[in-house]
Amino acid sequence: MSSRVQSVSVDSVADYLLMKIDPEAGDSITNMKLQKLLYYCQGWHLAAYGVPLFNASIEAWEHGPVVRGVWGRFSRHGPQSIPPDEARPDRAMAIPEPMRRLIDDVWDRYGEMHAYRLRDMTHEEAPWREVYREDCRDAVIPDEAMRLFFDEESARLLDAAELGPVTDPASLEWARTAG
Repeated sequence: MSSRVQSVSVDSVADYLLMKIDPEAGDSITNMKLQKLLYYCQGWHLAAYGVPLFNASIEAWEHGPVVRGVWGRFSRHGPQSIPPDEARPDRAMAIPEPMRRLIDDVWDRYGEMHAYRLRDMTHEEAPWREVYREDCRDAVIPDEAMRLFFDEESARLLDAAELGPVTDPASLEWARTAG
């Protein structure tokens, strides 16, 4: 099953998340928030399919998980919001529909949260906590650690009736038959 699911570029996922911003509704996204959303997209995808959504390492930095290349792409904005017009719709819309649904699920769950709330959440979670070291900015959070954590998180949330499945059965069927 999992070997048939293809990953997409991390920049495509970042672009797709930026396209979800509605400035007229007061939405915004900083680089810090984008980094945490990428982490949650990767973690939930690993739990659902057993393979990464994107093939880029997530590092454990002081303020939480970071994809270095995406951080660099938007670092000129500092702590300010990233303008949504920096998204590349062509790249974002090349993401297969089932993957977009998973990203939509992550956005629905975490998108309204402030960057510092997301940072605090990641600091409480085992994948970041077990890897982060003050003297080491490039420690990689293993995919397997994220998969295990989000598998457990999914079971916990389902048991507590806090969350339905992160992806719908059609997405899982797509994973079984993609190839």
